[in-house]
Amino acid sequence: MRCSRSRGPCDRRDCRGLSASIKWVSCGDEIGLRTHRPDARQDGRWWHTRYPKEADMPTGISHVPQFDSRPSPGPTLSLRLRTRWRQNRLDRELASGVDPASSPELTLRAAQLESQAVRSRHANAIVEMLGRAYEPNLGRFTVAGERQHAEIREYADNLRALVARLRDARPIDIQGAAMTARLVNDRSSPLYRVGDQGLRSAVLSARLALDRSPQVRQDLASAA
Repeated sequence: MRCSRSRGPCDRRDCRGLSASIKWVSCGDEIGLRTHRPDARQDGRWWHTRYPKEADMPTGISHVPQFDSRPSPGPTLSLRLRTRWRQNRLDRELASGVDPASSPELTLRAAQLESQAVRSRHANAIVEMLGRAYEPNLGRFTVAGERQHAEIREYADNLRALVARLRDARPIDIQGAAMTARLVNDRSSPLYRVGDQGLRSAVLSARLALDRSPQVRQDLASAA
């Protein structure tokens, strides 16, 4: 296995024992975050579950398990498609404090944003941007690109705190999750380009909103 920083064999303790399915991030030492997989696991296991071999059936008639043929409850295909097509608008509405229960699409999108899979995806995207910002002059051929990477390095601690919160097991507030989604998915966000809103403000707002309680949300709405 080769380390992305040294370009040679990696003999660090945290690298040994990981399979080639691990996704390496540039300059992991500088950003202070471990390499990751799309599902945020670091133990090198495969995506699917390996089941142990079943015991051989004894001779004769055995018990046949009963299966429930009724469809499991869940969002319909049309609802999932509508939610996917309107994802950016739904994220904007949830980030602004719209009640997730106000429409089926908002409800489904809120459930997606709170899931560990989406939280891991957003955390990994931030880690990758941190890695790029610490690369030695790779990909920064413009003044704007250099300024953007400099800003990411300046507020790396805030970004690491956001990553750590997304990767832990505690529940998150949906408004903060939507704010994080906009930061990661919107290519015009402060994470990707320098604009009117500073990166520090956007990251701190998203991080604090992840822990916002329903009472705080109600107080802010009343004050507005």
